[in-house]
Amino acid sequence: MKIAIVIWRMAFSGAENVANALIQEFISSGHEVEVILTASKVEASTDFKVHSVAIDGPQGIRQIKRSILLRKIVKENNYDVVIGFGHIDAIHVLRALPFVNTTTIACARMDPLTYPENKRLRIERKLMYRMVDGMILQTNSQKEYFKKIVKGPTVVIPNPVRDFGIKSVCVAERENKCVTVARLDDAQKDHMFMFECFREFVKIHPDYILELYGDGPDKQKYENYINQHGLEGKIVLCGRVNNPQEHIKNAKMFLLTSRHEGMPNALIEAMAMGLPCVAVDCGGGGVKDLVRNNENGIIVEQGDLQTFVYEMCRVADDNVLQERLSAGAIQIRAELSLKAIAHRWIEAFKKIRKGKIDYD
Repeated sequence: MKIAIVIWRMAFSGAENVANALIQEFISSGHEVEVILTASKVEASTDFKVHSVAIDGPQGIRQIKRSILLRKIVKENNYDVVIGFGHIDAIHVLRALPFVNTTTIACARMDPLTYPENKRLRIERKLMYRMVDGMILQTNSQKEYFKKIVKGPTVVIPNPVRDFGIKSVCVAERENKCVTVARLDDAQKDHMFMFECFREFVKIHPDYILELYGDGPDKQKYENYINQHGLEGKIVLCGRVNNPQEHIKNAKMFLLTSRHEGMPNALIEAMAMGLPCVAVDCGGGGVKDLVRNNENGIIVEQGDLQTFVYEMCRVADDNVLQERLSAGAIQIRAELSLKAIAHRWIEAFKKIRKGKIDYD
């Protein structure tokens, strides 16, 4: 099968990491894969062919030129499927490819109730997704949203677990620290809620620290909070590192407090290392799809600070609970292995292509 993945860039972030892992697995399974970048130039050499339709200039002209170039690349290369990897790139695909003989697939990566924030783009998405041949979604919540809009098949496939070769650390050897890995972006990640929870938690467990791995626009805001509340050395902004998994593997617990997510990769990776996880039931539905409460993690209603702190204390105080959550969480390695998830994608491509043929 000849596959084109349309994505804004190939860099460090959840969506791009998932795309790259899937591409490598598709290629190893004998499929031909090319990438079309919509917002960045071709910079680094890769194991697959990369095109760019990134255009400079005024927005209206840029959109027209991008659509013309994208249409030209797709027609010249005769792809079997063209995937818009994310809402915006799916719109780019649908703008460019009316009446082109290929199968178009939109891939949802975020909570559709909150993203895109631009109202015009949300209206355009609703109108244009009626033309897509099918969708691949991360969560059942996303499927519920789109099933009344999309005429073709909609398939739910969670993100894969990447194999980092990192072994789980036994409970007895873990350090008294809470960890999270995320972009420092309070509007989405709601780290201020996490800080408030930890500030209450550390009054009861003063031997704990909280480490955040990642970078982003709210770093100064977070530093100001830490200084204002005298939490220097207790809340530690560790910055972006190449191998955060190596740094967090020995933590007592992983925290997630996002307002909305698609399928949270950081949570998946933490569970795959056997970390006990405490997470809010954020918009997008990914946490609820991943976590079976009190079996492989703990879910707390969004905004419930008192319960979140209580659950953090419960994990910190109960080694038996830590063992149970760790043993349950690590099962996700088999459930979401890259090979298994990539196979589900290929089967979804076949299902959507068949649906298109039957519909035609």
